[in-house]
Amino acid sequence: MDHELPRDAFDVDGLRRKLETFRPRVLAFTSLNGGRAVCGKKAVYGPQELRIGDTELWIVPSPSPAAMNAWTLEPWRALSVRVRGSSASAGS
Repeated sequence: MDHELPRDAFDVDGLRRKLETFRPRVLAFTSLNGGRAVCGKKAVYGPQELRIGDTELWIVPSPSPAAMNAWTLEPWRALSVRVRGSSASAGS
């Protein structure tokens, strides 16, 4: 499980390089710990203030059954609205 990984197991610099190279509009972490490794230890579910290049960062609850006690649909809904809006504006 990701909460068992040491903080240095996350390649934050490598992720930054990839985001700056490939420039996705949105990146969603399905791991609170993974998201916090990049966005800061006080990050919560939902959109993050931090952006990397042009990429908007989100943290959503893990769909894993092991994370059921922290699961909520609302961050996923908000992300869906954001991504669908982003896709529509990309085609114009």
